[in-house]
Amino acid sequence: MNTEVRIEDDGAVRWLRLNRPERLNAVCEELYTALEQALMAADSDPDVRVVVLAGEGRAFCAGADLKRHREGRTEEQRRHYLWQEQRVCRQLFTHSKPIVCAMHGYAIGAGLELALNCDWRIGSESLQVSLPELGIGNFVGGGITALLPNLVGLANARRLMLQPNRKFSAVEAEQLGILDAVVTNDDLIDRAGHRAHELAELEPASLMTARRQLRDAVMHHYDRALAEEWQAMVAATGGADWHKKLEQNA
Repeated sequence: MNTEVRIEDDGAVRWLRLNRPERLNAVCEELYTALEQALMAADSDPDVRVVVLAGEGRAFCAGADLKRHREGRTEEQRRHYLWQEQRVCRQLFTHSKPIVCAMHGYAIGAGLELALNCDWRIGSESLQVSLPELGIGNFVGGGITALLPNLVGLANARRLMLQPNRKFSAVEAEQLGILDAVVTNDDLIDRAGHRAHELAELEPASLMTARRQLRDAVMHHYDRALAEEWQAMVAATGGADWHKKLEQNA
């Protein structure tokens, strides 16, 4: 049984909590697999109307587990892991149920990419977000090269991607358009749950159609971005610069 994602139902709302708190919920193959399975189960469950994605412990998700990267992967394993990120993010973006993301502590790299593929993002006041990939010799994923310009505008997308060493505060993230709301640390779970229950009360067919129509506006660019990002990540993580910076940062 997978333990990397905790599952809990609250009426028509299903909570999925990333559960690697000892690693600040940094992503790895096992976490992606558990999340993928949990999303599929929520998708097929008629009693689930809305999903909330959150993180256990001190952070939502601190990005890729660099320790696991240092332990080494075969070429095939590396390609599979990188495509796993793309596949899970697409699953979030195209899910049949709306997804609210409750973010606290850190949403870094792959963690922010998971969040950006959700429908609604609420951040605690302590949240910091960042896209550090270009600074460590890697490349962004999760389709965000298509999503970010549509979500926050081209100028703000550049600010996020091309300042890899900068962490943005929750207030800055809201101003940029990444967050839909900033709340106190103590209120995060209640506010995310409240928003999820509001969505659950909407007429399901109309809600699904609205989400599909909005999604279809970027779907062609999104799928192309997933493929091109994956190719860029495969090339980058096979290079000497990545391995050098991995040793410095892991």
